[in-house]
Amino acid sequence: MENKKTILAICCTFFLFVMLNLSVSAQEKGIHFEHGLTWQEVKEKAKKENKFIFMDCFTTWCGPCKMMSQQVFPLEEVGEFFNEKFVNVKVQMDKTNKDNEEIQKWYDDAAAIAREYNVLAYPTFLYFNPDGKLVHLYVGSTKEGKEFIKVSGQALDPSTQHYTKMENAVKEAEGNPAKLREMAIEAKQKYDGVNAARLSQAYLKQQTNLFTKENLEFLDQFTNHSSDLSFRLFLENPAKINAIMGKGFAQRKVTRVAMMESGANEWLMSKSDDGAPAVKEKIRQQFPGMADMLIKKVDLLHLQFSGKKEDFAKEVIPFVKKYKNELHSEELVSFARSLGRSDDKKVMKTALEWSKQAWEESPSEGSAFVYATLLYRSGAKENAIAMQKKVLELVKDNKQGVKHYEDVLAKMEKGDPL
Repeated sequence: MENKKTILAICCTFFLFVMLNLSVSAQEKGIHFEHGLTWQEVKEKAKKENKFIFMDCFTTWCGPCKMMSQQVFPLEEVGEFFNEKFVNVKVQMDKTNKDNEEIQKWYDDAAAIAREYNVLAYPTFLYFNPDGKLVHLYVGSTKEGKEFIKVSGQALDPSTQHYTKMENAVKEAEGNPAKLREMAIEAKQKYDGVNAARLSQAYLKQQTNLFTKENLEFLDQFTNHSSDLSFRLFLENPAKINAIMGKGFAQRKVTRVAMMESGANEWLMSKSDDGAPAVKEKIRQQFPGMADMLIKKVDLLHLQFSGKKEDFAKEVIPFVKKYKNELHSEELVSFARSLGRSDDKKVMKTALEWSKQAWEESPSEGSAFVYATLLYRSGAKENAIAMQKKVLELVKDNKQGVKHYEDVLAKMEKGDPL
């Protein structure tokens, strides 16, 4: 009996030893990321070893980020390439209550990196030369290791480095407003926040009148922070801007910036009841002129995210009545969609009126769909079907979106519940 126990114990120990070694082996084969170093120390190490720096900017909620960490970074061929050519570092760009001490020590560096390099999406991969200068970026994920090695290899050659090429292109575009505008939009589409900001400012400096439809649309795309010079334009000239762009256009921009910088977006996504006082205090300090409206919006969004239908309806109706001239159609659509889930006929009528108003003020796929669904839920089947057909007209070139809207139309025609 004792022999059997001994043999069993030996087998278990051997099995654990094998599994542990396989795990360690897998980690060694993949990319080796630095631990315990600050951003400054990472740069010093790269300079000392004459290596480039590979930085993985990720968030805990990003699906493609997780896929890269689980399926691409551990690959042997990927590890061999990156460990030879780069000093590698992972930077978590969001904050959670599960963050360990090492991640917390990087909070300030992560925030500085996000600001300095204007990170716009995740995952963003930044590549620096041995002197710590940003030379290349890649945004998004790849399915295979070879593909990621290929796009990352471009960082090592000045002729293929994104930022090096852009520097030369910017010099050639100086004095050509149309070219600067085109390049700024292209940079933003490629999630190149550094050049998007630089090119947009260069373009705007050459404009004698910012209050045109074209320039205000451009400003809306490139105003992302309260520190942007153009932000003051939206904050201080809402009536003038709205007269050109439509009701609530200026307030929508201020709201988006305020929600991001106050931490409201992060708090709302956490679905926690804690943290509201700190968010509201930041709004009062940074945006005193619009604080009352912005704080009320935070409260309403919290009720929306929490699914508290009755409380939301009670609060949102007087809010819209008070600020009806300062709300963009997108916000009205969002409120109507949530209000339209109510079983109260009076509340449903209000939601239908808002969705109709939003559609008339700003005809779009979103406003049309919400209006169609609320018409249907209100019993106006034929009008709902007609509006849903308009939705399909608006999305006819979007292959991914068409199927969903076709299914909704089929349900309407059959009389099925939505």
